[in-house]
Amino acid sequence: MTDSEYSQRARDNYKRKRTGLIEGVDKEYLTRLSKAGYAYMHKLVEAGRTKTDRQRLSEQLDIPYDILYRIIQCCDMAQIVGLSGKVLFYIYELGYHSIDEYRYAEPEKMNRAALDYLASIGKKPTLPPCSRPGNWVGDAMKTDSLIERD
Repeated sequence: MTDSEYSQRARDNYKRKRTGLIEGVDKEYLTRLSKAGYAYMHKLVEAGRTKTDRQRLSEQLDIPYDILYRIIQCCDMAQIVGLSGKVLFYIYELGYHSIDEYRYAEPEKMNRAALDYLASIGKKPTLPPCSRPGNWVGDAMKTDSLIERD
């Protein structure tokens, strides 16, 4: 697959990802986003590209800024094919809060940290083998962040 074909596939896939799939966030906030027209991740990222945009959205939707920023960061990272739901939540909890940070992750170390994290919260280790995080890191190299960082 050429880089151009990959990019188109990634964009098409991203446009189908729903904000409500983000785990680790109060469902009430996700419901507010959906009702306000941000049911899809790419729509929220478009609306919250800058800190000023996010502050305005935070006030309009009555969602604390730090929570809204986390949601938008997760939505931005979801551009990487395969990142959504639980996996995205775990990666965020491991300290990878942006595509730029994730781009330099070491897959084996990340996989071990993820398994340790799951054990620490009493969850059954169900993360994919290290090869998949390796693919995601490779995909992150081809993906540009759509938001400005604080």
